[in-house]
Amino acid sequence: MGDVLTLVTRPEQTQEDIKNLFMDISDRINHEDAEKRIDIKKAVVLMLDDTHNSSEEDHYDFTMVSANLSTSELVGLLEIAKHKAFEITSDG
Repeated sequence: MGDVLTLVTRPEQTQEDIKNLFMDISDRINHEDAEKRIDIKKAVVLMLDDTHNSSEEDHYDFTMVSANLSTSELVGLLEIAKHKAFEITSDG
């Protein structure tokens, strides 16, 4: 089964860390060494802007980018990721 990876960053470094994460993924996709290259057939990226989120209001501005995923695959994948994330959180 797949993995859920979490990037934890300080607020003042968030933009730079996210930018570096995308650059690292790009480098791995385009790597000349086959052992270091990652081959991706399908992808989903969910980018949240929760600056207006609060305990009284559950509101997220988001951009979702998917490649080669049908809507049902995308919804199913997000459900799997949600459950994996909860498992990681509850394990400490």
